Parts: sequence; structure tokens; C-alpha cells
Amino acid sequence: ILRFLLAGNNIEVAAVGDGLFEFRRDGAPAANLSDGEKTAIAFAYFLTSLEANGAVLADTIVFIDDPISSLDSNHICAVYALIAERLDGCRQIFLSTHNGELFNLMKDEWFEARQRYANNHNACAYYVRRELDGNTRWIAVLEDLPDLLRKYKSEYHFVFAQLHAFANAQGASLHEAYTAPNLLRKFLEAYLGFRKPSVSKWSDKLDLLFATREAQREIQKFADDASHLQGLSRALQQPDFVTSAQRCVGMVVAGLKAKDFDHYQSLCAVIGATP
Repeated sequence: ILRFLLAGNNIEVAAVGDGLFEFRRDGAPAANLSDGEKTAIAFAYFLTSLEANGAVLADTIVFIDDPISSLDSNHICAVYALIAERLDGCRQIFLSTHNGELFNLMKDEWFEARQRYANNHNACAYYVRRELDGNTRWIAVLEDLPDLLRKYKSEYHFVFAQLHAFANAQGASLHEAYTAPNLLRKFLEAYLGFRKPSVSKWSDKLDLLFATREAQREIQKFADDASHLQGLSRALQQPDFVTSAQRCVGMVVAGLKAKDFDHYQSLCAVIGATP
């Protein structure tokens, strides 16, 4: 297990008699282990010890708390593979993590993506929220996994879902209009950054979605100016971009559909919308 987790590393396990062992690096006792090496060693030992002294995995309930803590991203898939393959036969398994990538890997393993990752007969997902109890002490609250984490694999997918819904809404709300500029800029910075990474300024890449300079300028102005107060006077009045918000978001969604249909169709599939 250790060789699998630390592929290419020179840490090895050596028996030293009477059931004892030590960790060696290049034949000598290993010193100055990194936090990642310690985490890998602890996780490997944990998996190995589950069936020690005649224990049967099928009768064992396993709880794993953030197994990739201190490990870099190169190890996330290895940890996922060990959990999926070696612990599939245990009686019940609990996994807690702060890591979004590991979370998505396990979500794909245990839930049905086509059903928007809904709970199924043998797997449930929860969210632990920390809050103050009457402003006196911290407590943890266990609740059902929020839709943002359950249905979408990233912030990018969620932001597109909000923009797509707003662009197609029959009766868009003021709340949607107010948040549209920030969400639109977030989406455009991410999408255009993927498409044309050699250009630094996001607004200089709008030609990927719009043929005319006028359309490019309108979207740039809306996403830039409307997402900032620009001064105290704007904070004291209703902004004038509310009425044009749905038009601008609709232009971006339509531009994406026309210029990059494969990407648009794929995003729609992720959020469960009709292209």
C-alpha cells in the first residue's frame, strides 16, 4: 500500500523482529519524514490493520477522516482507488473530507450522476455546518447535502446553472438581476481563460463569443461596471443595469450556444437543462 501511495518515493518498511517494523530511507532509518509521508504511512497502516487479529471486513464499520490531509493533489486518485477497491466489502463506511476533488470522486463512485447525485438505497451524503449556539459556544450541525454540492461538480457548473436559469426566466427576480454581473464575470473569466490562456485580459477574448465590437463592449461594460459600486453615489440609488441584466446574460448564453455548442451542450447536461 505504501509503495502504491508513495510511488517513486524511497521510503520502505522493514521488519525488525517480534512483530515490529521500522521505516527506512535508502536502507537507513528514515528521519525527517514530511507531513505527506506521515499521512501516507498512517493511512497504509490503518488499511492494513482493519483485518488484523482475525477481524472480518464484512463485519467492520469504517470511519475515515480526511485521508488526503497533507498529501498533494498527485495522491488524491490513489487514495480514492484504495478506498473504492479495498473497502468496498466492509459493512459500512463513513468518509469525511474538506477536499472537493476527493469529494467528487467518491460522489461519482457512490451516487447516480444521472439522478443529480440523489441519495440512493445504500449511500447518503451530508454537510457538517459549524455555528454559534446562542453566541456562547460552537456546535456542529449535520444536514442534508446542499444542492450546490450535490448537483454540481464545481463552482463553474453552478454559476452557469444560475445564468442559464436567469436568461430563460419568464419572471426574473431583482435578486437574480443584482447578482448577474458578478456571476457573469466569474463565468466569462473562467471560460475565456480556458479558451484563450495566452491573452491576459478577459474582455479582450470576447471575440470568441461575439462577432461585433459593439456586443463585446456592451458585455464588458455590464460585467465590469455593474459588478462594482464605482463610488458612494451608486450605493445610494437603484442601479440602472437591472433592466438590461437579463438581456446581457441572454446574449452570453446565446453566444456560447452559437460559437461553442459542444461546450454549451455539455454544461447543459451537467446541470440537467435542455440545450
